[in-house]
Order: sequence, then structure tokens, then C-alpha cells
Amino acid sequence: MSFADSLDVLYEDPQIIAVNKPCGWPSAHFSGAEETMDRVVKAYLKEKYHKPGNVFLGVVHRLDKPVSGVLVFARTSKAAARLSEQFRDNLVEKVYWAVVEDGMPGKRAIGLAPAGTLEDWLQRDPVRGVVQVAAP
Repeated sequence: MSFADSLDVLYEDPQIIAVNKPCGWPSAHFSGAEETMDRVVKAYLKEKYHKPGNVFLGVVHRLDKPVSGVLVFARTSKAAARLSEQFRDNLVEKVYWAVVEDGMPGKRAIGLAPAGTLEDWLQRDPVRGVVQVAAP
């Protein structure tokens, strides 16, 4: 069974498709034959809709390889342009949740596990092509 057979589609309409990206999977390909989420979603759409030839899929944002979460792709060029504009103009709110071992110091939310906020500064390393936590 291929990953496309077990693709977790959260939402789909003629303009967009939202999928659950598991940790360890790259969001999109740049070169090579590595299996990536964009390639898996294209294969899913091609098979589901019996599309001959290439399937358009616009990558409008990415999640880092070690991160799991909702990944939204555009199914049309018009949707890709509009979604890209929304991401560029910071109209999309991204929320990151983390599971931590031994909890966090801080207040306990009512009826929930301990809650708190972690804030880190990120620094891009252009030589290695990675982003890492840096001192503020």
C-alpha cells in the first residue's frame, strides 16, 4: 500500500485541498525522486479524478520536515495566487502546538493540562540552508 492510499484528506473542494502532513515528510520537492507531500497529493488527485497527464497543485506554504500539521494546497492557479497573497500579507494565522515531556512551568488551564507559551527567535543559516533557534 502506498502513502497515497492512506492520505489523510481533511478538506477538499474544486479550489483547495487540505491534508494532514505527518512528521518526517517533506512538504514539497525541489529535485530528485524523494516522496513528498505535493507528489503524494498529486498522485491522489490524478487517481481519484482519472486525470490524464499532469495535475496542477499549487504549493502555497510549507511545514518543516519534522513537523506534522495541516498542509493546504491550491488546486487551481487562481486559488494559488489568492492563497499566496494571503500568506504573504500575513492574513493567515499559524498556530503551533507542542507535546512536551514533564510539562511546562506556568499556569494550569482550567480543566486542561498545564499550559503556557514558548517564544523563540529563529535565525536562518544560508550556508547550511537551515533555520535554528537563536538568542533574541
